[in-house]
Amino acid sequence: MTEQELQTALHEIIDAMLECRKGSGGEPSEEMDDLADALDGVESVTNFYEAGVLTHNKGLVIELEDGGEFQINILRSR
Repeated sequence: MTEQELQTALHEIIDAMLECRKGSGGEPSEEMDDLADALDGVESVTNFYEAGVLTHNKGLVIELEDGGEFQINILRSR
């Protein structure tokens, strides 16, 4: 797995959880609903490139509903 593949997978997982929390799509399982609740307060997720982060690293920017922001940097260690 490359950094790009991991970034894409994490982005898709978080997006799916946010959509589940917002009630889009079909009826989520109880487990999916619990996972979506763990993202309470998260507004959106974008990758570094989409967010305009000036780096060659891969990663995600997590924006919170209260205006806060986190960055998850993905670096291969081995």
